[in-house]
Amino acid sequence: MPIFRKRSPIADLARNAVALNGTIEGYVGLLKGRGEVVPCAKARVYLLVRPVDIDGVKKKAAEANGQFNPRLAHLYVEYLMINPETQRKNAYAKTLTDAKGRFEFANLPADRYYYLVAQALGGSVMVSWQVSVWLNVKERVQVVLTNTNASLPIYNMGEGEADPLAAERFRLQSRGEGKLP
Repeated sequence: MPIFRKRSPIADLARNAVALNGTIEGYVGLLKGRGEVVPCAKARVYLLVRPVDIDGVKKKAAEANGQFNPRLAHLYVEYLMINPETQRKNAYAKTLTDAKGRFEFANLPADRYYYLVAQALGGSVMVSWQVSVWLNVKERVQVVLTNTNASLPIYNMGEGEADPLAAERFRLQSRGEGKLP
């Protein structure tokens, strides 16, 4: 006589919870003069459970010389994102965009806000975004990040500056600080 076991209700709950998860996907790119869109390949994209204080970043970027410095603001956001404390307390996931500027965070618990922070700090341009996203059950949310919805003013490097961090590192080291703010 075979023995039949009852299914565990915990296993059913876990299976149902995964089935309710959602996805946040998107595109990161810059609009050029005639409507041309240039994808931001290898841009860093972070999914946070709490937002970054962008107003605090702007104040911090203005403290250096009394005038807002967009380059310093972008570097400060980068510093916040790679800071171990931010990673431990706020970060949920992180990824890089592909060659076409696309990213995806799949299988996310639903019915909550997420804060998407993205940065394109390569080439001659520095851009930072922060967008809040509400994710419903089984939903696929699409986010498009371009210069039109950047959180900080876009910084275009002047000619002759090859490394976007070199001048900032030099300035900090000359003041004896040696680290990014």
